[in-house]
Amino acid sequence: MAVYDDLFNMDDSMQAHGAIFGPEPREHTSWTHELIAGGVGFAAMKAYEEYVRSNGTQLSHPKMKEMLASLAVAEVEKLF
Repeated sequence: MAVYDDLFNMDDSMQAHGAIFGPEPREHTSWTHELIAGGVGFAAMKAYEEYVRSNGTQLSHPKMKEMLASLAVAEVEKLF
């Protein structure tokens, strides 16, 4: 069945893809990325709390604050 081996062989396609796009990027995380992301999440929450207090309203919704900080951390993690 040499005909089918040549017909469905993807080695040439894989080599062409590798030549154009290069190797697949390696996903990695390090503690510095997480530390920076945590700092940004903290800064985002602090800025939000200061904004709410400057308007004279009472700070509430602890779950919303936690979600906002988590979203800020997730967005920073995408940068690295």
